[in-house]
Amino acid sequence: MTTDTAPYQPLLIAIHGQVNAGKSHLAGQIASEVASGGRVEGWLQIAGRRDSAQVGAEDYALQFIGSSAAMFVQPIAYLTRDHQRQPPYRVLDESAAPLRAWQQAVAADERTIDLLVFDEFGSIEAKGEGHLQRWLSLREREPGAVIVVVHSSRLALVEAALGQAFDVRVDARDAHALEQLRDVLVARRDFERVGWFGALAGAFEVGAGSIVHGAKIPFGGLGMATTQAALLTRAAEPMADRGRVVWVALLSAGIKSMSPAGQRIRPMLAIAIQGWLYSRALRWLGWNFWAVMLGGFLMGAWAGSQGLFMQWLLVGDALAVALNQLSSEIAQWVGASAPSLAGLIGVWIAAHGAIVAAGTGLAWRRRHLVKLVDTPSRWQLPLLNEGKRGWLASIGRGLRELARPTFWLPLLLILAALAWAGQSQQSLVFVALRAIVIGWILFVLIQRLDFRALPGRLRRLGMWGPAIAWRRALSRLQAQQKRS
Repeated sequence: MTTDTAPYQPLLIAIHGQVNAGKSHLAGQIASEVASGGRVEGWLQIAGRRDSAQVGAEDYALQFIGSSAAMFVQPIAYLTRDHQRQPPYRVLDESAAPLRAWQQAVAADERTIDLLVFDEFGSIEAKGEGHLQRWLSLREREPGAVIVVVHSSRLALVEAALGQAFDVRVDARDAHALEQLRDVLVARRDFERVGWFGALAGAFEVGAGSIVHGAKIPFGGLGMATTQAALLTRAAEPMADRGRVVWVALLSAGIKSMSPAGQRIRPMLAIAIQGWLYSRALRWLGWNFWAVMLGGFLMGAWAGSQGLFMQWLLVGDALAVALNQLSSEIAQWVGASAPSLAGLIGVWIAAHGAIVAAGTGLAWRRRHLVKLVDTPSRWQLPLLNEGKRGWLASIGRGLRELARPTFWLPLLLILAALAWAGQSQQSLVFVALRAIVIGWILFVLIQRLDFRALPGRLRRLGMWGPAIAWRRALSRLQAQQKRS
């Protein structure tokens, strides 16, 4: 896998407002809540005397908070008003030593930082001074979330200085500001779990899934669907919003696309659609035994119907004609009446659904008894080193996909059944050309997908949660490859 040279981008939250809007108080409230169950680092800015409630204070001090606060009990003087400067503040020289000592203490503690608080960033940081270098240094520790307190008029300036747009902006004057911050940080925790399980599920798909699909093991897709349902059940349990578990499946499909046997439309589509169906069941019925059973049934039903759906996509209504002809010939050969085609398909799909539902129910009953492997170094994942393919390379690989037996063998069987049913040569040629053209277009488009660029694209769309999950999954896999 290509090493990701872009700097780490944590969940970046802006608490903004006008002067004296309660920004620091709000930051302190959420930091205290997070500190009760996680590691918090940073400081709050304490204002000195103000000539008016609408203007900045004459001086500011920094009060350290969180895990390292016990080492720095007293606030340290940081800014004083200086009318010769623009902005009219000067950083006090005596603040450099305690800030450096604090930064060294934070860096020496190897525990994960759940929340980092910077109060506040403004025009000084926009000029490359003040706290900016501390941001650049502490960002390398990969904190889970960063809160930056900022004046509303300086949001764009601070974003440019940080080199990252704010994922979430919370107005300190909003009556529900604290609730918004709680919801965001809970969602971040959910998506961190999504990233972990997405990497695990992707590792399984790259390893066992590639063997199953490559060797064409009978009913292998059924076994993979059952395993995926068990993983999704384990992943969803502690989530605040269990519908987010769909992203575990989407990340798994993306990771599989980067394996040598990846970028095959059938397994990628199966993983993604089955995950979406499972999440829908949880949305409909909540978190209980019957919800996960329904989710498993829907996943199995898709496993049993995807092949028919893909062939229908390629050849259209000719598929029904071919299947009817085949069922009639088989019935005559065994001396029985021809069964209903819809009935046969229904039984086939229902049987798949029942098998996966049973496996999912068992996973639900035993979800607390199974210890998952949580050591990425044990995941032997042969991932591709290339990035996004060009059009010529994608077109060439699309043509090679057409030569695979998984494409042309079902097509030949359908054409033979149509010919047996008395279809004209023109109809057979049309069906074959349709399947080849549609299949080739789909194969080329799949080859053009660049999942490594997904975090940045998701973030630009405002979908910071999936972006964080995807980056977390990739970082685990990259770390594994470096160790191996």
